[in-house]
Amino acid sequence: MTIDITPDGGLIRIGSFAILWQNADLEFPGFTTFSNDHYSLEFGEIDQGNGIFITKYDTHDIDYIKPLLRL
Repeated sequence: MTIDITPDGGLIRIGSFAILWQNADLEFPGFTTFSNDHYSLEFGEIDQGNGIFITKYDTHDIDYIKPLLRL
């Protein structure tokens, strides 16, 4: 189990499940992810613009990103 919370964001990991967030700052907008094994549900502006996305990872690289909603 990992818990790392700072004023800028945080990570809570229990086994293969993780919640990761980054607060908006002057350089980057904020985002939140819910991850389990190779899949991540991502909210905010991470790699593909602002929206909600499902991302599949393969050995720490992105396999694909499917947008559910673009804002």
